[in-house]
Amino acid sequence: QKAASLLLSNTTRCHLSHEDLVPGSSYVARVRARRGQASGFSRRYSEWSTEVSWETPEGGLQPRNLRCLFNGADRLTCSWEVKKAIITSVVFGLFFRATRASAEEECSPVHEKALTHIPYVVQSCEIPVGNSSSQSQYHVSVRAKMEEKVIEAYKNIKVLPPANVSVTVTESHEYELRWIKHTFQYGFIKQRYQVEYWKKNQYEKVSLRKCRS
Repeated sequence: QKAASLLLSNTTRCHLSHEDLVPGSSYVARVRARRGQASGFSRRYSEWSTEVSWETPEGGLQPRNLRCLFNGADRLTCSWEVKKAIITSVVFGLFFRATRASAEEECSPVHEKALTHIPYVVQSCEIPVGNSSSQSQYHVSVRAKMEEKVIEAYKNIKVLPPANVSVTVTESHEYELRWIKHTFQYGFIKQRYQVEYWKKNQYEKVSLRKCRS
């Protein structure tokens, strides 16, 4: 996940609501400063402060307000609410049985709608009803889904970083960077490199060069 960023003025405090954080997770924060807009001086940021870390307590992950409405013909629409802070890290699914003896099925697709003024989103899904007799009783539940993937190792290679990076001055007064690459078992796999360089204490001003091996 990307880091969340807050801009504050005239304060030395920042309050993070538990509604904006994922329960049972570890967080890290840091702060930097710059001059305010009213000043006529340079507004470059300071260096980052030292980092502070904390863990949020478990709990509060379960969806709430599960409800289902039958349209009287062929569709059962179910909806539930999930905290906004966890929807990018936890995927919930709606599972149902037409009868207690039926095999469990998963409803698809799941739709999502944000709620205003509260930190929840509404997720919903429509279950097709084949037999709408008065004796029909659907058993539904919402729970976190277990994501499974087939990983092909040769398509998911993360190479080791280059070793022994050094810099020398050439006869033409240029600066040459050199490094040692880590070799693979298979020679047909090529490597590309990204070089970053910047003036000390000015990391934001970065230049990039891309190289191939």
